[in-house]
Amino acid sequence: DAMFEAGVGHQLSLLPRNEVRARVRDYLSRGVDMLKIAVSDHIVFTLVDRSVGFDRSYQAFSRPALEVMVEEARAAGVPVLTHTVSVEALDTSVDLGADVLIHANYTLGQQIPNYLIDKIVASDSWAGLQTVHDQHRQGLEDVGSRAAALAGEPYATNERNLISANAKILLNTDAGCPSRDHLADLSPVEREDRPWTIGNDHFHWTQS
Repeated sequence: DAMFEAGVGHQLSLLPRNEVRARVRDYLSRGVDMLKIAVSDHIVFTLVDRSVGFDRSYQAFSRPALEVMVEEARAAGVPVLTHTVSVEALDTSVDLGADVLIHANYTLGQQIPNYLIDKIVASDSWAGLQTVHDQHRQGLEDVGSRAAALAGEPYATNERNLISANAKILLNTDAGCPSRDHLADLSPVEREDRPWTIGNDHFHWTQS
């Protein structure tokens, strides 16, 4: 949404690193309290015709451009959060020193290697887990939702391995603040216990 981009949306992917720095610095000067960086793209979730599935992911920026963003965030004193959906993007985020690894368990179709689990544990990064319980997964499958694919393997194993290794864990939600109601067309099964809505059912989810 345009109101959230403030000059640092998809446009950044085409700019040289010095211009990326200037855009990010201007954005941070507006008083935002964190910087979320797209290390992985979001193509699998945005193509309406579904011509791309959960079988690919691309890194959105070069390593130097990512380093520029992190440098600006550190200079502004705000935490860095990274969006990733692949093993290599997750590895890059740890190397960058991200404070929060958003849905770290989502590495499309690939189990997180043990070396990377150990690397996350040894780092100062917190692994955000966007976990889905079996009842909700079944509801997603029943209505033919593509999101059901994110509720099984290897994502559940990724969660268990991170927890077993004593990684620093946060529970994530991709709720965001959309400009339209994404919940309006959900089936009753999906509405019963939706983990991405902050409200009464948010607390219900923590108990289920």
